Amino acid sequence: MSFNLLKQQDLNDCGISCCAMLVNHFLNTNFSLEEFKYQNKYNRQQLSFYEIETILNGYQIDCESYHITDFSELMNLKGPILVDIKLDDGDYHYLILEKYHDNKFLAIDPRKESKKEIVFDKLVEKLNGNLMLFKLQKYQKQFRSEQIKLRKQFLLKIAKENLAIYLGLSFLSFLSLTFFLFSNMFLKILISNYQFLDLNHLIKVLGIFFFFIIGWVCLSLLMYQLKYRFISSLVAKELRKLDRKSPVIIQYLENTNEEQAYKNLLKTIDYLKVSQDLIIDFWSLFFFSILVSFMTIKYSLILFFASCLLIVIIVIFKYFKIKKLMRINNQNLFLNYQQQKVMRKIIFDYPKIMNKTSLNNYLLAKEKLIMIKPNQQIVSVVFLGLEKILTYCYYALMFLLLNFNEFDISTFLIFSNIALIYSSQLERYLENILRIRREKPYMLNFNNLETKTFNSKDMITFKNNEVLTNEKTINFADLQYFLINYQSLKQYFLNNEIYLASNALINEETIVNNLFNFGNPTSLKVFQTLEMQTLLDKYQIDLTKELYLKNLSRDQSEVLQLLSCCFAKQEILIIPKMHFKEFSEYKKRMINYCDKRLFIFLKDE
Repeated sequence: MSFNLLKQQDLNDCGISCCAMLVNHFLNTNFSLEEFKYQNKYNRQQLSFYEIETILNGYQIDCESYHITDFSELMNLKGPILVDIKLDDGDYHYLILEKYHDNKFLAIDPRKESKKEIVFDKLVEKLNGNLMLFKLQKYQKQFRSEQIKLRKQFLLKIAKENLAIYLGLSFLSFLSLTFFLFSNMFLKILISNYQFLDLNHLIKVLGIFFFFIIGWVCLSLLMYQLKYRFISSLVAKELRKLDRKSPVIIQYLENTNEEQAYKNLLKTIDYLKVSQDLIIDFWSLFFFSILVSFMTIKYSLILFFASCLLIVIIVIFKYFKIKKLMRINNQNLFLNYQQQKVMRKIIFDYPKIMNKTSLNNYLLAKEKLIMIKPNQQIVSVVFLGLEKILTYCYYALMFLLLNFNEFDISTFLIFSNIALIYSSQLERYLENILRIRREKPYMLNFNNLETKTFNSKDMITFKNNEVLTNEKTINFADLQYFLINYQSLKQYFLNNEIYLASNALINEETIVNNLFNFGNPTSLKVFQTLEMQTLLDKYQIDLTKELYLKNLSRDQSEVLQLLSCCFAKQEILIIPKMHFKEFSEYKKRMINYCDKRLFIFLKDE
């Protein structure tokens, strides 16, 4: 995997820029330098080797620093190397080296506009002998598997929740494609046979052609409007859930560069839209494949298998085309002007949905945003021309080899056109797949922060008021929380006292009645609203009498632990998995009523 160069923005940025490039390279992410600085709270200082190693270890990149005097050892090293060099003005500078040839290295220098080839002899003159090596295979596979797992969960979730809508939109897409196909077929027939048609037949063929072409335009416009309304309603629905959490969002905006916050939100809504297009294109392509297969098999079984082979060739061709466009395009991959306008409108609907003045002010400054127009038209046209030549030559060869008696120019053009239309749909589908794989949204969905469930073994462990984390925790927190990245989430935990429900009953001599302060009006209101007395009556718990833990059953103990949460003063409450029958129901009640608290429900493996 080649490095994507991130140019430093400040004199001391070379270290943090190299860190960002290494993380993007090894973990297949696409951090910008601004994002990476914000995530690691960079404050414009020159980083030492130890600080760089600490940052990379936080991303589960195993690295080791060395000092060497025999520079010939570099010739035997494989993989990227981080080194520091001495510049002509005496300053020290970080750059990344990759072995390029026998005695040549590729220097990825954050100061430069592009990568530079350097021979070993000249490289040795600048080296100080300090270097960092990387061992990553295990972590890279683990990180990618977690990324794939989260993306699959997200796609399955939105597909399941909106299956009927997706099937309807897919059917409209299929009809639109079919109308476009038949309009092209009649156009080909008209072009190749117009000299044999009288006026009446000519008018009929033209009428059918315009019927299909107008139908295609109308269906396409209808599908576009429905897709836009659907994604807008989906985003609006999720954003409404955050209305009561607006202080958290406002705090985020106050502590974040506005331009970066806007980009983060844009990336996420783009990800939602790509996910929607991926699902719709899948079903549309599925229906269209059945239609095309039926038409081709009915004409000739041999031609059907030949067409299948052509599709395989086209998929390989399109893969290289899309990869090429990805390399030359800007960070808004495959985001055409119209799509940007749609998402921009959704973004600016955000403050109206939230109805918060501060959020309105935050986004008003973005009204004059200049949209980035596509810059890949030339390459795209070249690829399209090559693709058409490939398709026409392939079918011409097939018809000549098969020596069909009924072969004529109309049949040839019709089958070629079917292949081209089918391949264009394949291209859209491949683009969306590659975007899903390549793009890392700032958050995957707009989950309700207060109702998130953690796994007690894999996610977060609390000890001495500190948050101990592992690799899964960082992935989960970064991708699942709306507008809350891992660092601010961690800070939120550290700045608030945590209540552990499991510690409510820890001593057999504890008189459990003393846990509950019914004199507090707020606690009493919570107790009454949640109808906790009904639960106490069912499990025969009488708080007017002295109760000792050793005399309680497991269900009674769990009920009392849950009850203790009603009277806790802390804002963060960690509640273990409970087994009494009504636990799920009362958990929902607590979440819905106590909206100013963060509930973390642990679940066992």
